[in-house]
This record gives sequence, structure tokens and C-alpha cells, in this order.
Amino acid sequence: MTVPAAAHSTTPGPPGWYADPWTSGGWRWWDGARWTANAALSEEQKPRLPAWLSVPVVACSLLAVPLMAWFAYQAPRAVLFGLTPLLIVLPVLLWFDRVEPEPWPSRLHALLWGAVVATTISLIVNTVIGIFGGTILATAVGAPIVEESTKGLGVIWAVRRKEVDSVMDGVIYAGWVALGFAVFEDFSYFASADASGEFWTVFLVRAILTPFAHPLFTSWIGLSIGITVAKQEALGLRVLGGWLVAMACHGLWNGSLVASDLAGSNRILIVAASGFAILFLASLIALGRVRRHERKQFGRIAPTSPTPTACPKRRLHRSPTGEP
Repeated sequence: MTVPAAAHSTTPGPPGWYADPWTSGGWRWWDGARWTANAALSEEQKPRLPAWLSVPVVACSLLAVPLMAWFAYQAPRAVLFGLTPLLIVLPVLLWFDRVEPEPWPSRLHALLWGAVVATTISLIVNTVIGIFGGTILATAVGAPIVEESTKGLGVIWAVRRKEVDSVMDGVIYAGWVALGFAVFEDFSYFASADASGEFWTVFLVRAILTPFAHPLFTSWIGLSIGITVAKQEALGLRVLGGWLVAMACHGLWNGSLVASDLAGSNRILIVAASGFAILFLASLIALGRVRRHERKQFGRIAPTSPTPTACPKRRLHRSPTGEP
């Protein structure tokens, strides 16, 4: 994700936007150690926000941050143990992203999008659906549609920033968005469980047994977007199909939870969990193959790179990663 070093004797100081040494009148992001591929075209387009922020993230933080502070005050262990999925899912995302690692500011933005934007909008919409349609409708129908839509918009935002240009990129950004969503959602579930005395049961189910649930659902959106962008096609029916699959998987999982609760039996849940375990393993195998394919492609091009740290094929014309 870096660009070849410019032929100049001085380098900037702290991380920030500086005059682009390659483009007259342009700007480029200096991460404190090297120039990155994040570039702006002119003074007017110089981003006013850091690359890890955006207007939607800042706006939704006005509700999300006080809510998280409330969780921390009412149930401190809800926030502490709610970070558990980071320890489980994060290493997997980093491993899949080793061939061409995405810039950390971009990953952090995707994480914040899931934790702040997707959860805030989903919380509001699901609450409204629950009030007028009931808990079952909100859980089995409303949540899958709203949550996958808001998470998918996080991947679309990465496409808007021109951060996605391969199949794996789409999956990686979907994973980061979904991880952020899962962590913040766990805060609320654990806080409620702490008040009802069911903390450890809910923690076991959500944080230990199903930490990959949201990344698995949203990966279908990321996969469809990644394929579309890699083929240099407009986002259309393929992406819509991925979105529908993500919603269907999420709906089936939530529906199995509701059905198991109504039936007073765990048989339905066991069958659903077994099916999703098989789907998860199949997804890992498929993503492993995609990663190997992209690694071979990168290996064929990498020897032509002028420097060991340069990325020879990507992001040399990326649009600003912050919002003007």
C-alpha cells in the first residue's frame, strides 16, 4: 500500500497530509514513516478529516459514543468482554490480508463504520420495527435486512474511496465492518444479560461459539462487490445477489433462534448451528483459494517493483480517503 520513495533529501514529520512530491499542486498522506498511495488532487480536495474518519462515522458517533459510555458505566464487564471477538476474528482477517495489506486507517474506518454507523442506524430502525411489528418481526426479518444493508454500505464506502480493487479486498473490508458491528452489538447484549443474570450464557454463545456470524453473513456482500470491482463492472445485479444471500443467511440464523425459543427446544438451533459450521468451513476454504490465487498474481508482478516495499499495481491513483 506504499509508493516508491521520492528522490528528495527531506521527509515530513508527524503523520498528515503534505504536498505530493510527485504531483504538482497535489497532496499525499505521510504515515510517519513513508508515503502512502492515499492522494488528493488539489488544495480544494485536501481532506479535512483523517483517513480513519468520515462524515457518517462522526455524525453517528454523537449517539454511539454516549451509548457505549452508558454501557461501560452500567455494566463494565459487558464492554470488557465484548472485545473478545477482536481476539478471535482479528487474527483471521489479518492472515487473509497478508498478501497486500490494506492501510491501517482504512481498516480502522471500516471497523468504526460497523461499530458506529451500522449499529446506530440498525438500533433505531429495529427499535421502530419492534414497537410496531413486534420482537419476532424485528429479529427474524427486520434485523437481517437493516443490519446487512448498513454493513454493506460500509463496503460501498470503501469502493467510493477506491480502496477496493480485488476480490479479497471486498471480503476484507466486509470482515472489518462486520467485526465492528459484532463488537458493539455484544456490548448491548452483554449489558442486558448482566442485568438479567445470564451474562455467562450469552457470552458463551455470542463471543465464543459464534464470533464469526456477522463476518460470515456480510462476507457475501464483500465477495460480490470484490468480484464486480475486479471485473471493472458497475455495481449491479451481482452485488444485489450477494446482498440477498447475506440477508437470507442472517435471517435463517435469527429465525432459528426465534423458532428454538418458541418451541422450547434446542434441536432447531443445533441443526442451524451445524449447518452454519459447515458453511463457515466451506467459506474458509473458498477464501483460502482466492487468497492463493491473488498471491500468485502478486508474485508475478512484485519482482518488477522498484523497491521492496512498493506496491506495483495498485492505489497509485486513489482518491482522498478523508471527506472534504
